[in-house]
Amino acid sequence: MPQGKGTYGSKKGRPPKKMRTGGMAGSQPTLIPPKGPGTSCPRPEEEILLSNNKWIQAGDLKIGDQVVTSKEIQTVTRVDRIEEQERCEVFFEGLEGEESNSIVTSYSHPYYVEGKGFTEVSDLKIGDIIGSLIVKAKKAFDLGPVISLSVDIAETYMLRAGTENNPMPALSHNKTPTRPRHPKKPPTPPARVGGPKRENLGRGRVGMKAGSKVPMYQDLVKKKYGGKV
Repeated sequence: MPQGKGTYGSKKGRPPKKMRTGGMAGSQPTLIPPKGPGTSCPRPEEEILLSNNKWIQAGDLKIGDQVVTSKEIQTVTRVDRIEEQERCEVFFEGLEGEESNSIVTSYSHPYYVEGKGFTEVSDLKIGDIIGSLIVKAKKAFDLGPVISLSVDIAETYMLRAGTENNPMPALSHNKTPTRPRHPKKPPTPPARVGGPKRENLGRGRVGMKAGSKVPMYQDLVKKKYGGKV
């Protein structure tokens, strides 16, 4: 068996089922794409779903190609080949035990995982569900080239798992998810309103009576004029 094309499951010759993508329009709530730059890189031999429902190897993808995304059809805006990258092979199985080919990508490649959102390959867990697929295992793959690409607007695309006769798309994002940030500390509350407490600053200068809001000059007026201010 060629490296990178491992399979799980044993039910062969099953008729194609309606594909769960975990992010196709109408099947999931609105997706919140990860923010910030990064890489989402399958190896050149992995296949991506075009708008005509045909699959093309990532290494043959060109700027301007139309691909299926989590929303509507969108255009590929960037394709770069990056050499000598660390790669990881993820093994899948269909939710009903169907066999599936593995997929090789960079460790930073984000899949849309049910209940988690976009998750990097390095953070995938056994049992994670990606569309109609379940993660069965993963292992380090040999160093080699990957294809970094960008898709307009939706910034998502489908990689092919499953088999040639029963393909199962795995929703992927063309950016690396941002790491969680520590919440900012709440701002310091403003000083209590009520005026400063000032002491007598010296001869000829009148301040506030300590512990009181009544100016000292009012006390003097009360004494001199019998309490009338």
